Amino acid sequence: MSQRPKPLALLIMGGFGYRKESGPNAIAQQNNPALDKICNALTAENFKRAFNAMLRNNTQILLTADQSNIELAANKRSVQLHTASTTNLMPFVFIGCKQGVSLKSSGALSDIAPTLLDTLRLPQPVGLTSQALLISS
Repeated sequence: MSQRPKPLALLIMGGFGYRKESGPNAIAQQNNPALDKICNALTAENFKRAFNAMLRNNTQILLTADQSNIELAANKRSVQLHTASTTNLMPFVFIGCKQGVSLKSSGALSDIAPTLLDTLRLPQPVGLTSQALLISS
């Protein structure tokens, strides 16, 4: 019987955060009362409590930022919100990574899903062409 992997959390820190005005804010545009309740409860103190609980419970934490496309909040030609990922650099931190494993020096947003699958020891689907960011040292 294989050993069960440690708990894993993916934390994506959004640049916009939650605001009541909907402008270029995908969360506010959802008009979803359940999501609104969650966002209103996510104060810095609650986040700190949850993060510390994950550390106490030996949870592996992948921490990154959102799409990092604030400079392209709206497409001026089409007057549409810009929601595609950009090539801007973003942080990616792995807290609790097993010994002998480290992160590649660079990657892309598309590499996060393969990294999650690799960490959980799950196979990567055929159509997923990105690569995990983990390397054995």
